[in-house]
Amino acid sequence: MLLSLIRLIALSIVIISFAGCASPAKYTPAKLIIRKEAFNTKALETILKRGESKSSDIQSVLGTPNGTGSLLLPDEKQPRTVLFYEKFDVDTSHVKRVGDYIEIDVRQDVLLIFLKDDYYDGFFWFSDMVEPK
Repeated sequence: MLLSLIRLIALSIVIISFAGCASPAKYTPAKLIIRKEAFNTKALETILKRGESKSSDIQSVLGTPNGTGSLLLPDEKQPRTVLFYEKFDVDTSHVKRVGDYIEIDVRQDVLLIFLKDDYYDGFFWFSDMVEPK
């Protein structure tokens, strides 16, 4: 037991020593580009009504989802349907080398629509877009 503890301490010291040998990266992130919203989230707040709009109404506003799935919340007995929308774009027209790295403009937007018994129940979205100041 004592031998195992000594080996564990020695191994930890070796790992920590090697971690100190790593050189920090000299990478400066690219400027964030302000662009238009990828999804019509205003429609989700104005046109579609929670508990009234069906999945067909959602698809008429946003189009066909990229995927579907389900979500089981801890306090629910039935899983909810989730519609998955994604827009992913890689712009290689402005590729630039920065030290040891290559800088590429990548844009990703994800929108999750939650349904309860085929009725709109809410949404969650995230993006790499920056709000204008």
